[in-house]
Amino acid sequence: LKNLVNDPHARVRLEAVRVLALIPTPEAAEVAMQALDHDVDEWLDYALWQTARELQPHWQPALTAGTISFGGNAKHVAFALKSAGSPEAVPVLVKMLRENQVKAGDQAAVLDVIAEFGRPEDLKLVLDVATATGSAPEIQAGCLSALLNAKQRRNLQPGGSLDAVGALLKSENDTVAGLAARAIGIWHVDSQWGALKDRLAKGGPATDA
Repeated sequence: LKNLVNDPHARVRLEAVRVLALIPTPEAAEVAMQALDHDVDEWLDYALWQTARELQPHWQPALTAGTISFGGNAKHVAFALKSAGSPEAVPVLVKMLRENQVKAGDQAAVLDVIAEFGRPEDLKLVLDVATATGSAPEIQAGCLSALLNAKQRRNLQPGGSLDAVGALLKSENDTVAGLAARAIGIWHVDSQWGALKDRLAKGGPATDA
């Protein structure tokens, strides 16, 4: 089945995924998600979604316990988690993000899942990634966008102190600075109002908060 789920023919991959759904083990879910490494049409997408949901009682506890890792592939973890609609494995994605194990092309999907299912403590870790020394502007912008989406969708924001977002106002990247300005307003980070006003007075990014 490992070979068949990676077969060059889409129909073969689809049938392999359907068979894997009948095998009640964490490893079956890991193997099934390998189909995501190839072209995925609507039929295969649905089969993978159904497989992830049906095998959730087996792969989710194993992922949380660290006995499986989906090959360290954040895209695979994110798809399984989003299909299952559960927040339990979000810390795994956050850990992979913090340890730079998420490929650039997969970061948007990973951040979207964290924003959709993450708890305030998970969202705080995303903010930590955004404000960490050396974080690239694209990472900072992606993290801030995901956090703002979490506020809009579920009225959730990072837990703990949010003062660190003020440092991103100084970014030379207008997108990052603009998102930071919005976050300060939407999250009501009172300690950073002065910095925000100074930035706006100097012709910095506007905020609709």
